[in-house]
Amino acid sequence: MPQTEVVPELRSELREYLQRQGYKVTEEAKLLGKSGIKHTFDMLAEKNDGLSTHSVCISISAGGDKEAEANAIFSLANKAFDTGINNRLLIAVPAFSEKSKQLASKQRIKVIDGESIGTLLTAKPALSSGAELPLKFNTPAELMQSLTSRGYRVEEKGKIKGKSGVDYTFDVVAYIEGDQVNNVMAVDFLKSHEEVGLNPVSVFDTKAYDAGVDAKIIVVTPGLSAEARQFAQHQRIRVLEWNPKPPAVEPVAPAKPEKKTSTIEKKVAEIVEPATKTTNKMLRSMVQPDALQLIPEVMAAL
Repeated sequence: MPQTEVVPELRSELREYLQRQGYKVTEEAKLLGKSGIKHTFDMLAEKNDGLSTHSVCISISAGGDKEAEANAIFSLANKAFDTGINNRLLIAVPAFSEKSKQLASKQRIKVIDGESIGTLLTAKPALSSGAELPLKFNTPAELMQSLTSRGYRVEEKGKIKGKSGVDYTFDVVAYIEGDQVNNVMAVDFLKSHEEVGLNPVSVFDTKAYDAGVDAKIIVVTPGLSAEARQFAQHQRIRVLEWNPKPPAVEPVAPAKPEKKTSTIEKKVAEIVEPATKTTNKMLRSMVQPDALQLIPEVMAAL
């Protein structure tokens, strides 16, 4: 018998909590995995912030039996892995043993005791997802600002320790942290003279998988090869193409063309210019009649 029938109010309380966190909730959700198998989850919560879709798969199971608890954990882990969902919640009614909780933690499953789920309703609502915000950026700094506007905590050159124990560095790591659900996004900038090929995309995917991130984004310049794009799509990697704008160059006013002087104009100038100079000289030498009247006769006779 499904545990939601044992605790009738459990499903509605859980749905209310997730909706307060900005999620759209689907019950008895069916998803097709990479293997081609269609999986069913008791609940699927999804939230799109305009940049990536955050998904949480939820199973409701009975505790109290060691073998049943282990089966419930591995069943949810396998379905979540095949469908590419990293956020996994298991609601246990009655509660799981501490040993089973430790096993669930190794499978990245968070176990919540069903009897105490009502306390989730006191959690603060999540910040607005910012889905209405357009994703526009001309620099990495503007991309990080866009993530901040969507409620992420952003780290440039962020580091994440992988399951293998290796520390990985991503160009940008962004976190959305809730009371029960956390989302981690990794972003790398990949650049090539022509097209970004399969190898750097594969390296990024390997890093992201070991680091256990929830959303994978690559910003490519100028674009992806067909093979790399197909791989990114299969691995659920979001691809953003970025072609930086060249620096603005102030327009230079065109030089004025030199005025060409015709042969006739040159000859006229040769004739007119000396005459003009002579005339000006003569005008400066001539004594004006009015000026003569101002000179006393005695001085004029000298």
